[in-house]
Amino acid sequence: MRTQEAKRLLTETTDSITTIALEIGYNDSAQFSATFKKQAPNGLPQSMDWLQ
Repeated sequence: MRTQEAKRLLTETTDSITTIALEIGYNDSAQFSATFKKQAPNGLPQSMDWLQ
């Protein structure tokens, strides 16, 4: 699942959100962020605790 892979990459690498988004198959970071906002209402930067 892309969400699980994204969580892993966000916590285990220093890659940018854009790089991770493209790596797991999103067309851009906006699409990636929109998906995460559905799961973490505060968005990506505020949701880092949620990822762990």
